Amino acid sequence: MALSEDRKFGWTVGGVFAVLGALLLWRHQTAAGAAFASLGGALLLLAAAAPTLLAGPHRAWLAFARVLGRVNSAVFLFLTFFLVLAPLGFVLRLFGRDELRRRGPAPASMWTPYPERNRDPRHYETIW
Repeated sequence: MALSEDRKFGWTVGGVFAVLGALLLWRHQTAAGAAFASLGGALLLLAAAAPTLLAGPHRAWLAFARVLGRVNSAVFLFLTFFLVLAPLGFVLRLFGRDELRRRGPAPASMWTPYPERNRDPRHYETIW
């Protein structure tokens, strides 16, 4: 990775860890606060003095972010499906909606006529 990316990683993550450590120390959580402040200070010091030493931690951080992204997206999709889409489908079925038109006699064709409004090319224009 580029040297500037490693330096940027050190400044950003080190700064966030240092601020988090200061907040924890201010809230009298000394063990966690000291750990975060020390880690943040070390990252900030390395970003200023020797950013090449941050290549390994930067790669590890990106790998952690990739795994965390996969977990978060799986959880988000799970919750979206089971808390939004499944109840919505249940309510629509309860009220007799059939958006896919699967009930009743099979149509001769799935073709639906093109609306007359869409034949005019100016229908795409928005009039304010």
